[in-house]
Amino acid sequence: MPDTDPTSLHKQALQAYAAGNRPAAAALCRDLLNRDPPHAEAAFLLGAIAIDEGRPAEALVAFEHARSLRPGEARFLHAHGEACRSLGQLGEAAESLLAAVRIDPTLAAAHNTLGVMAFDAGDITGAIGRLSAGIAVRPDYPRLHLNLGRARQLGQDVDGAIACYREALRLDPRYAIAHNNLGAALHSQGRLAEAAVPLRQAIEILPGYPEAHFNLGNVLAAADDPTAALDRYREALRLRPDYFNARLQMGIALESLGQRPEAMAIYESLVQLKPESREAWERLTLLLMVSNQWDRTRQALEQMAAQAVPPSPGSPASRPHTNLIYAKQMLCDWSDRAADLESLGLEVDARLAAGQPGGVTPFYAIVFAWPAARQLAIASLESRALAAKQEALREEIAAVRPARSPGRLRIGYLSGDFYDHAVSHLSRGMFALHDREQFEVFAYSFGPDDGSRYRWRIERDCEHFVDVRKLRARELTRRITADRIDILVEMMGFSGFTRLEALAARPARVQMSWLAYPGTTGADFIDYLVGDRWITPPESAADFSEQLVRLPHCYLPTDREQPVAATAGSRRDHGLPDEAFVFTCINNAYKFEPEIFDVWMRILSRVPGSVLWLKSGNATMEANLGREAEARGVSSNRLLFSRTNIPKPDHLARLRLADLFLDTHVYNAHTTAADALWAGLPVLTCPGKTFASRVGASLLEAVELPELIAEDLDHYERLAVRLAGDAGELARLRGRLAGNRGSCPLFDTPRFVRNLERGYRAVWAIHEAGEKPRAVDVAE
Repeated sequence: MPDTDPTSLHKQALQAYAAGNRPAAAALCRDLLNRDPPHAEAAFLLGAIAIDEGRPAEALVAFEHARSLRPGEARFLHAHGEACRSLGQLGEAAESLLAAVRIDPTLAAAHNTLGVMAFDAGDITGAIGRLSAGIAVRPDYPRLHLNLGRARQLGQDVDGAIACYREALRLDPRYAIAHNNLGAALHSQGRLAEAAVPLRQAIEILPGYPEAHFNLGNVLAAADDPTAALDRYREALRLRPDYFNARLQMGIALESLGQRPEAMAIYESLVQLKPESREAWERLTLLLMVSNQWDRTRQALEQMAAQAVPPSPGSPASRPHTNLIYAKQMLCDWSDRAADLESLGLEVDARLAAGQPGGVTPFYAIVFAWPAARQLAIASLESRALAAKQEALREEIAAVRPARSPGRLRIGYLSGDFYDHAVSHLSRGMFALHDREQFEVFAYSFGPDDGSRYRWRIERDCEHFVDVRKLRARELTRRITADRIDILVEMMGFSGFTRLEALAARPARVQMSWLAYPGTTGADFIDYLVGDRWITPPESAADFSEQLVRLPHCYLPTDREQPVAATAGSRRDHGLPDEAFVFTCINNAYKFEPEIFDVWMRILSRVPGSVLWLKSGNATMEANLGREAEARGVSSNRLLFSRTNIPKPDHLARLRLADLFLDTHVYNAHTTAADALWAGLPVLTCPGKTFASRVGASLLEAVELPELIAEDLDHYERLAVRLAGDAGELARLRGRLAGNRGSCPLFDTPRFVRNLERGYRAVWAIHEAGEKPRAVDVAE
């Protein structure tokens, strides 16, 4: 006959529970409570069984019964608190847990739960205090150290977090979660090789740990090994198919491997799965933008707005409304443009007045043709944020900066455009022309190696060509500092992917902005901007944070050896009419806007049979411009579009098929206009009030055709109509352009380099004299 003594029944229940036979243990507990209702231990064990089986509400009833029987039992209070927490009854949970640790201060698990609750409530200070109190009484409890590390990490004390994780691992070397968290913390400090070690240990201890596979994937991706990262993300997803972030990072890895369609499919599936996901929408819209898929970009941004997805301040895609305006600009959809820009401008001004980021990239501010003062304010806040992030590194660099190398000036050029890109089209011929007795030339490239002749030429012509794609800002800054660069020339500004954050740490003694970005960086860590008397006249100095170095001629270099194909074929080969007067503006669609289009349509109306040859963005852009033309009384058939990308020499030859290049107004053609002039095609421009709108005038002055610089848009229109009707005058202009090609400043690359070097020597002399940067007018 079985023993029914309460002590014996309780012992049997404990044995069944320890053996994993929870149903038998529960039955014994219920039998015991029927026989001896005040048996607190039976009620407690019944609650523990319910917790194990995922029935917290039943567990809470059992723990409350146990607590009522023995109110001073710390174990019961702790269990009651845990059950309350699992049911979301946080106030009751805290009350019971605090009572438990008052009775038994060594109750480490209760201290731990109180710390985690504070952590979850966002009370980092409270969490650190509670977990530290637990460690003071139970320093041998690994979970306390683990969660203290989590709290310190969230409180930006990563070094403290790492120490906590290491202590947890000293106590329990096989604590997989601590290995995982240690790896993630080391990764956050950029210590990639160190981070991989504990993450691999976590996986060795617990192969089915998806977070460890995910975090190791992130480390491998940061180490520029996307293939290996992809394997880890796939394993994380095998273990947990609904692991959203692993799928997101898999998309990013596929992007880095050039598998854009596959990445796009992942992002599109993620926004369907979780429409409120900011990260998924941002990755999708960014990929669409860089893929020039503007119709789909617009659609995605509109869907993102409809979902009311909150933006993230640090992301390039964090400005959905602004990006939508830009996408519409790329599609030449000018509906509501004026109202959109006005309302956005007022919003930006309000943000700036409050000292907040404007919510618009500095590049967009130029595209939107906003006043120079607003452009400066937007850029200044962006640069100030970069400087704040690099403050500690800036102090480090200042403390360890090596002494200057004697002898030649060391010039560093930093760019992501050293490949088949407009910047290299302009600059590739200049690097070999530097005076090597006075200048030592470094090029730091963070763009792709496309194997093009442009890349090959620049690599060959620079004494030191350094591929820095894999370097983070901190590593890049240290590399430039170690190279003892005297003058660092940043060639990107806020155009595209920038590395301005490296300059924020002041790796070089003198820092300059030049070439790709037609505006101020707003950065106090950039001393000078290279311009000329047209784009940066003395009266514009207040529009720039930098001191201005004005070259005597155009600030743009050109390649005097750039080949032009012998023939482009006939006009018919390119869809152009044989007899019509062909105006052209082979330019990017974001530079088109209603005001200049009004002028172009009036020109076509006044020149019978003439056509306007444009660069196609896509079918939507063409259709929108067609509708705009019809609305102005001009047949859409008179707009012709170039839809093919051809080798640069053939493109230059193709430009000769046109009669006159009509420049855009608020954001001029830059490389495109220089190409047209090199090809022998006259360019007509009308300068505005900002840097970006005055480049055409600078080019024409340097090519010695100032009569093609219009005083205003009315003059621009009259000049275009007059030239279209005067074949002799147009022929004379072409003749002068051809005659000037070998002697004018614009195409005299050695002369340009000598003037640029004069600018370098001037700013270096100011630095050597211990003086503050000041404006420099370079004289020949």
